[in-house]
Amino acid sequence: MCIAALALGVHPVFPFICVANRDEFHNRPTAPLQVWPVPGGFVLAGKDLQSGGSWLGLSSKGEFALLTNVRNAALNLPATAPSRGELVLSAIENGQGPTEEMSLNYAGFNLVHGNLNTLTIHCTSNQGLKLNNGVPFSVLLEPGIYSVSNGHLGAPWPKTRRLEAGLEHQLVRLNNSNTDRRHFEQSLLELLGHTGLAEDTELPYTGVPHEWEKMLSAVKIVSPLYGTRSSAVILMDTKKIVQFTEITFNPAGDETGRETLQIQITS
Repeated sequence: MCIAALALGVHPVFPFICVANRDEFHNRPTAPLQVWPVPGGFVLAGKDLQSGGSWLGLSSKGEFALLTNVRNAALNLPATAPSRGELVLSAIENGQGPTEEMSLNYAGFNLVHGNLNTLTIHCTSNQGLKLNNGVPFSVLLEPGIYSVSNGHLGAPWPKTRRLEAGLEHQLVRLNNSNTDRRHFEQSLLELLGHTGLAEDTELPYTGVPHEWEKMLSAVKIVSPLYGTRSSAVILMDTKKIVQFTEITFNPAGDETGRETLQIQITS
């Protein structure tokens, strides 16, 4: 997962909203959104078929997690290091994030995780431990709108500013109209489809070549080698009914599949 925005407790109809894009090399084997049986229930998530784990998912009991990689060469680890995708499944299945000690075994990450029943959501990151850059290990997210990409939570990258502002605008539109769930969801998917690039003066510096930094500045990345593989929207209403929609894309950015799953969260 490379960019996400969330609205927590800010809308009377949808107390939880998540919009997210997963960017990855196109040759990395992946299974789309599906139901995974686990002890005591099930998980809704896509599957990384190369290293296991996932990037975004939730359980029938309301445990939720998403992960973004932190793009900083100082945080890279050898290929033999454990996959960060297992942190998502662990948080969903166990209801908690990693300890500080555990997190040092992984390359740089931001893990947004918590319970949708209580809307107790945390953002856990190991980059502060490794870089001493002031990023806290774990913070509780108060009601509000948040965005995260490959920096730290709320880092003002052009793509995160665009997605967060777009989500806020769509919430205002929803309040001022009779838009139904289907049309609201489609408007959020359109936000995730923005392919415009940032100006050079706006680009963050993360150590990758300029042409890559430019390409990666889009909300939706379209490139033959690496790009946005899927877009996802998760909506939970006041009755704890969650609708999870995922669209998958080919290297040309064309839609290749769409899956919508709906579940009732249990306590």
